Amino acid sequence: MIMGEILFTIIIGLSLIGLGFLVVKFPMLISGYNTMPEADRKKFDIDSYALFMRKIMVIMGCVIIFGSIILYLIDKRSLQSALCITTIFTGLGFLMKKGHDLTKDIKKSKTQKWIGRITAIVVVVIFICIIDTGRPAGIGVKDNFFIINGAYSQRIPLTEITEVEITNELPDITLRTNGLSFWRFHKGYYRTEEGSIMLFFHSGKKPLLLVKSTKAPPIYINRSTKEEIDELYRLLKGE
Repeated sequence: MIMGEILFTIIIGLSLIGLGFLVVKFPMLISGYNTMPEADRKKFDIDSYALFMRKIMVIMGCVIIFGSIILYLIDKRSLQSALCITTIFTGLGFLMKKGHDLTKDIKKSKTQKWIGRITAIVVVVIFICIIDTGRPAGIGVKDNFFIINGAYSQRIPLTEITEVEITNELPDITLRTNGLSFWRFHKGYYRTEEGSIMLFFHSGKKPLLLVKSTKAPPIYINRSTKEEIDELYRLLKGE
């Protein structure tokens, strides 16, 4: 689970760095610029902004990568999500300030202003969802409760757990009813032909741990290694 957290934050950092180089080569990827009228584009110094954006994105990526490694080394892994979110918000602030400085002499319609604001909000929300989805949920047993921390957290008394099973089978999912999904990361509520289930996946690996209780839908969990699944199984079985 620990290596999964580190790997995910490294992927986020590398993605930001890669995006920074892409916008220099393909400036039409830059939100706001691609919606500008042709006349306004000619007034906008896109080369300057794209180079500035690359610098900020590379810095953001490096901060996330090396910051996560440092947090791992000093045993402060719980701060990784805060590091990612703070870095992204700060970077977006610099980009918005630079964009404002370069467009202050260009008269923008109310529609263009709102498009820019809404786009910035959407980008931030997407990044936050991706970070939260990819961060492995903290799962364990404490004070006679089965606890899942993070998004879609659960706190189930051990006395209400009716079945614990290690399996390689997952029911066919027909609908994501209230969940977050990104690549191989899945959290939340999903619909199957048999009914509602919950997923807490942060890898594509099996086996899966199936936990049934009287309090929540069946919960399917995976981890980076079989040993982690075996350990959770033993804790829930009281072995």
